[in-house]
Amino acid sequence: MKKILSVLLCLVILCGVSACSSDEEETKKDKKDKTEEKKKTEYAIGETAEVKGIKITVNSTRIDEGLFGASDDGTVYFVMDITLENTTDEEFSSSTMLCYTLKDIDGRKQELTIGANTNGSLDTQIEPGEKGTGEIAFKAAPEGQLTLTFKPNSFENDKAKFIVR
Repeated sequence: MKKILSVLLCLVILCGVSACSSDEEETKKDKKDKTEEKKKTEYAIGETAEVKGIKITVNSTRIDEGLFGASDDGTVYFVMDITLENTTDEEFSSSTMLCYTLKDIDGRKQELTIGANTNGSLDTQIEPGEKGTGEIAFKAAPEGQLTLTFKPNSFENDKAKFIVR
């Protein structure tokens, strides 16, 4: 009788241990999946990124001839329509000079410009729970990959990158 009880006790313990390790594996997998989701730093047009409680979506892009016609140096006015949403409890100041950088595939920073026809400005204050939409323009080469970097605070490293062309 003691042998039977010992065998049953061992089976119960083994079942309990395997159930616990299975739960631990699922928990570890869930944590890993969530970490990978949070680590995403490159987005496409139409996707929404969130940095420090500010959601940003590059809605669309276009080429503009500019207020005074086409540029003589072969560059184009590359315009992006962007929506920001403030999910924080504090007002957010969006500054085109401080929050946005456009680089080509070689890492060359493109020139921010006011020479393009834009619809709305991203130099704005966005209240908690509010949204703001506007356009930002850079002078850029007519072809090639362009990456927009958004940093809501220029003193911190948190950012999101959008492949916009």
